[in-house]
Amino acid sequence: MKLKKTQVLIIESLLGLLEKHSFESLSVARITQEALVARNSFYRNFQSKEDILRTYVRMMIDEFSQTEQAKEAVKSISIYAMSLIFFTFFKDQAKFILLLKKNNLVSLFQDEFAQYLAPLIKYQSSRSRSSHGQSKKDSMYYVTFQAAGLCQVLVRWIEDLCGETEEEMARMLDGFVKF
Repeated sequence: MKLKKTQVLIIESLLGLLEKHSFESLSVARITQEALVARNSFYRNFQSKEDILRTYVRMMIDEFSQTEQAKEAVKSISIYAMSLIFFTFFKDQAKFILLLKKNNLVSLFQDEFAQYLAPLIKYQSSRSRSSHGQSKKDSMYYVTFQAAGLCQVLVRWIEDLCGETEEEMARMLDGFVKF
């Protein structure tokens, strides 16, 4: 995902402001003032403040999905491999994840991650034939369940200062799925 310079300035502005202010207290005017861009530039690039965060999250997920390890984990249909790369990659995003948590915006991350997971789960189900008899609605709930679970475990792990290694977290999640 290639971002325009104005988008990058606005994203960086919002992320910087979030370190000192709550998301709710920030206005578009304040964000554009900090980014040194015109207000109409904001609306040419984003629909709302939430859209800024969604764009940033999509960029992170896109970067995650393009890693060689993530591509291999998808092919292997391995919960352990996918969890390992998930925790390894997003550990580097801990500061941002904690900003989302502080502002009650983890659902943005979950929603975007669910969109990433949906085709992967469909692909893995078709390879393992585990989706037999599953309706579209059932699949939607399953994807939501998986995305929310992964994201909430990630948040808790980061809040606990990554006390377990990425490998321990991957083994734990793999065990949960087998249970």
